[in-house]
Amino acid sequence: MARKTKEFALETREKLLESALGVMSEKPFDKVSLSEIASRVGLSKGAVYWHFKNKSDLLVSLLRQISESVGLHSRGDEDPPEDFEGLRRFFRDKLKGTDNNERMRKINKLFHRGREWPDDVHSVAKAFIREITKHDREIIAGVILRCQEKNEVRSDFPANEIAALLFAIFHGIFFLQMNEMFSMDFAKYTNFLFDALEKELKSGPGGGPDIKNTVEGG
Repeated sequence: MARKTKEFALETREKLLESALGVMSEKPFDKVSLSEIASRVGLSKGAVYWHFKNKSDLLVSLLRQISESVGLHSRGDEDPPEDFEGLRRFFRDKLKGTDNNERMRKINKLFHRGREWPDDVHSVAKAFIREITKHDREIIAGVILRCQEKNEVRSDFPANEIAALLFAIFHGIFFLQMNEMFSMDFAKYTNFLFDALEKELKSGPGGGPDIKNTVEGG
């Protein structure tokens, strides 16, 4: 019985967060009503207060959920990537995930409304987004460092700087694609970018082998 109650509570919380994403992506923060968020999923306003202190707490919880869902550190039952191939698959899947994705469009609209959020939400959101970003970079740096220790890639570049570069490239592409700045399919060029980086990082004179089969399906 207790297990079912807990599962129901978690399901209710997820419904409220998803409803909040819809409402908060459509309206300025000061026009958002907790009653509307609850009613969209057939719940009462009291259900919102059972799970969240207030509207700001609900928004912070939503931003945390979104940030964790696009990160390397939170992948459901999957472990974080352990090697270049794991990173390659992760970033390719994330870029694919922006295509025809209504939820991603809502997330994009929500972040565009960031200037409307209260100062306390800004400060909290920045803190945990910075923490998540740092964690993701550490995972990437760990992959690079393991490859350096095995002498698979050159070690004259600091692993943390390579990680920052890779993180910036793919997250930059991710947000550009989510903002529909380009119509091209970036996901199919994931191999091209990874092959180019891997070739440059290969140990020994002249780098690694010639790049080939760089476009997915090629």
